[in-house]
Amino acid sequence: MRKILFTSVIVLLAIGFFAIGYASDKPEQQALKDYQRIQKQFEKSVSAQASIDNLKLSNFSIPIFFTLTAEEIASYEGKELSDILQPSDQWLWFMQDNGETKGIVIADSKEPIQMGGENYSKDLMKLYKAIQQNDSKDNDVRYFEFQGGGIFLSVDKNKEEVWLTSRAAELLNLSPYKKLSPETVLKKMKERITNTKDLWEDIWVNSSEQEGTGEQYE
Repeated sequence: MRKILFTSVIVLLAIGFFAIGYASDKPEQQALKDYQRIQKQFEKSVSAQASIDNLKLSNFSIPIFFTLTAEEIASYEGKELSDILQPSDQWLWFMQDNGETKGIVIADSKEPIQMGGENYSKDLMKLYKAIQQNDSKDNDVRYFEFQGGGIFLSVDKNKEEVWLTSRAAELLNLSPYKKLSPETVLKKMKERITNTKDLWEDIWVNSSEQEGTGEQYE
């Protein structure tokens, strides 16, 4: 009886230590582990599972900003994109296998938010590399989305440069992977809002109703 009790205690302690170790992971690391666990359930080949096990997070992350409401953007009369952005507690990492981009992880200081999106991650990495080649590495790079299109804002002191993903460029009828002025992008954003006013009103109403529920992330 004592032997059984002793064995049970050891098992419980092992489980406890495992749980503590997993809970102590940073949110972005937890997201990576969750992604690996889920993906391995769908991959049967040894080589595919090994590739999943090799995934690591990039050694850098990018702060995520949120835009003001469509109405506030439309009425903004300034020339700087940073004026219509609000900082968040969310950051973006790239998942990589030997330097090859395989997806993204988005997390805040408390929990994972999103992971996956291999094709989109490659688009983002291509854009990020273009920024690094063109700008000083000391630039403050921020990420935000407009109607589902990813945009990078590179800020150096009082100078702003804007870079669009293919999705954002298509929405705004501008060139992707090319340095643009904030005035040009702001003008196109306002035009897009005016042309899709009914759609934006629906988006903001639904977003307000879901705020704090986590349902906006799929």
